[in-house]
Amino acid sequence: MTYRLNFSKDFQNRVITFSESVKDDSLSDFKIKLEIWCLRNEDLIEREYINLRSMGYEGDIKDKIFKSSP
Repeated sequence: MTYRLNFSKDFQNRVITFSESVKDDSLSDFKIKLEIWCLRNEDLIEREYINLRSMGYEGDIKDKIFKSSP
């Protein structure tokens, strides 16, 4: 059985805040800004990744962030 592993509430809120700030951008601009956001939040992302891995997550966290951005 496969379980969906979600971000912590705090991390998800940060992703949502970022997404709202770039919601009107083109996909290419969004990807650039996402990469900058990831660089600026590297420690936060690493902690979230460690948390997800402890629950069995084996995927790419940046891909998960991209797909989680509304």
